[in-house]
Amino acid sequence: MIINSRNLKLLTVKIILVLIYTGFSHQSFSQNNFLNKFFKDFIFTTSLNYISSATIQLNPNNSDLVERNSTTDVKGGYGYGFTLKKRIIGDDIYLGISTEYIKITDDQETDVVENAIDVQTVHVSESLEVIPVEMSLYFNIPRFADNLNVYLGGGFGFYFGSRTRKMVGLETSTISKDPMFSLNVLFGAEYMLDNHFAMNFEIKVRDGTYAVHSRFPTDRVRLNDQVYYFQQDLNSRIYVDGMKVSLGIGYFF
Repeated sequence: MIINSRNLKLLTVKIILVLIYTGFSHQSFSQNNFLNKFFKDFIFTTSLNYISSATIQLNPNNSDLVERNSTTDVKGGYGYGFTLKKRIIGDDIYLGISTEYIKITDDQETDVVENAIDVQTVHVSESLEVIPVEMSLYFNIPRFADNLNVYLGGGFGFYFGSRTRKMVGLETSTISKDPMFSLNVLFGAEYMLDNHFAMNFEIKVRDGTYAVHSRFPTDRVRLNDQVYYFQQDLNSRIYVDGMKVSLGIGYFF
């Protein structure tokens, strides 16, 4: 075959097309292979949660040490949450991110209102709403049953929340909210129902903290034809320090 200029150009074009096709085919295979690996070994869990208690630091900015350390405990509450875990090392180490919604209401609190000659005890309702965003490492311990996985873990989180106080027919409004950082430790177990679904039980201990500035619409109230006064502005710090118990169901990708 005589290779002239025209044949050489056609041959060059064919070689370039083959190389382009081969390159795209290899790239497509590599991308698909990467995506297939990336989207494997995930666990998505949704759960119902119980929080045993929380603590409200009533005057964290007070210069007096006794007043600054004054706290009130509120009873526990319920919520729901979501966790997404990804296996990162071997078969036993996962990295996870989780969030939840917590609602705690305690109607059994009391406070005092006063004037120059009298003091009255009044009924108080405290309500907390909390949304933690946490990241944790999970370590699977050696299995003693094929369908049961037990793990330990710990991590950190930021805690967003609010506080509403109701008293003598008045209710606070929120002026500002400041999330804060805290650590957590946890213990859990997964019971495999089949290759994809598992029942999940988890216990978490933390000291989730956030600050709230709230305000009553007034600093006085009339009771029994007398005017009583109370603190209008409330600068408080909330500690979601009760034990969290979760029961959920997970899906393995």
